[in-house]
Amino acid sequence: MSGIDLLVNRGCAVVTVSPGEQVAQAACVMAERNIGSVVVVDQAGGIVGILSERDILRHLARLPGGPLQSRVEEIMTASVVSCPRTARLEEVNRLMMDKNIRYLPVVEDGKPVAVISSRDVMARQLDMVKEMRDAAEEMAKLLKCLKTLSVEEVLDVAVSELPHIFRAERLAIGLREGEEPSLVRRCNCPCREEDSLIRDLEAQGSFIRQPVPEHCQRQGCHGDRILIPLTVTVKGNAPDSVAPSAGFLCLCGWGSLEKPSGELLAYKAVKAQDILGATFSNAIRFHQTHRRSITDALTGLWTRRALQERLQEEVERALRYDVPFCLAFLDVDHLKSINDSAGHAAGDEILRGLANVLSTNVRATDCVCRYGGDEFVVLLPHTHLPEAHIVIDRLRAHAQSRLSLPNGRVVTISGGVAQWNGQTQGEDILAQADLALYEAKHAGRNGVAVAS
Repeated sequence: MSGIDLLVNRGCAVVTVSPGEQVAQAACVMAERNIGSVVVVDQAGGIVGILSERDILRHLARLPGGPLQSRVEEIMTASVVSCPRTARLEEVNRLMMDKNIRYLPVVEDGKPVAVISSRDVMARQLDMVKEMRDAAEEMAKLLKCLKTLSVEEVLDVAVSELPHIFRAERLAIGLREGEEPSLVRRCNCPCREEDSLIRDLEAQGSFIRQPVPEHCQRQGCHGDRILIPLTVTVKGNAPDSVAPSAGFLCLCGWGSLEKPSGELLAYKAVKAQDILGATFSNAIRFHQTHRRSITDALTGLWTRRALQERLQEEVERALRYDVPFCLAFLDVDHLKSINDSAGHAAGDEILRGLANVLSTNVRATDCVCRYGGDEFVVLLPHTHLPEAHIVIDRLRAHAQSRLSLPNGRVVTISGGVAQWNGQTQGEDILAQADLALYEAKHAGRNGVAVAS
């Protein structure tokens, strides 16, 4: 709803008189209605003039004898300046200032529907200033709530706060990776046509305000919708490269809520677009940086740092729910001699092959990481020691059957397994598994030892 629509809808109904009425009758109508002007219309309802207080006072000054017996058409302003209902408030204000007029009829389908005064415009402008200030405060609160480095948390905050900020009952927000939306959150939104939102934004390229599409109408949505594109930019590998990722914010369903004016919606849309785009970009950059810091470059497995975080989480879960977990140390037998005889490239290939064997033969809930050098760790949640021993020995057998050097030499691994002993520090189970691995080495390698 535009600013002029708000003026028309808030009781600024048009009052009309005919050209042949006496000025006295028109003045009485103006006094009874407490208005400063009336629109003069012909029998067909078309505007032929406007009669204002200024016209009556000017006529009184010119004809002091009995001027109120004159007819309206004799003193009205015949050259009427009007505006369509679709005009924006700033256009109305500029027109009134340029023409030096205080009353402006609003015309729809050739008929007057309201009269706007300069006082109405000024009051609406003051209201808009307050609305903009309130909107700025709401956006500042939103920005404060978005002090997070998690993409999922940003989406959750947006779903929680934006419907109130935009006075909308339904919302959908999402980010796209590749060609499909991959992260989507909704608030009272039954629509699942996210790909159509992406297509609409790609076709328009900017803020869209339009009637809800047919597939949304079939889900019970009516009226119009606001569709805001979100651009997330993340630096690539090259210093100056940027990889944009498309996202969307869709709002509709004003229902019983008072819909903001078009100017206010546009202001909020731009602010939300800037805030969400920047916040998503920062969150994704942080996630990528953190992921690189906990991912081993050679094998693609988690690093020792990631294991420490996951191990502490597992200790806390075991303490809270009294469930066991086990941990195993694994390493390649005689890796130094492999590097010396076949070269470090062959040694690296063995490490990558072992990483693949471990990661593809464990449960989704298990954690595999490269601890350092040729040492690997497998974390087994909700697992007792006898079960863990079977699992790790099976991994040892898989490795023996799949790892070999170009000359045909079979490569084996050794392992040590320990079960959490109820201590609050994860380092205890690491030390126990490491001692068990030491025992497996001394027992002849290519085996798995269990911590006592």
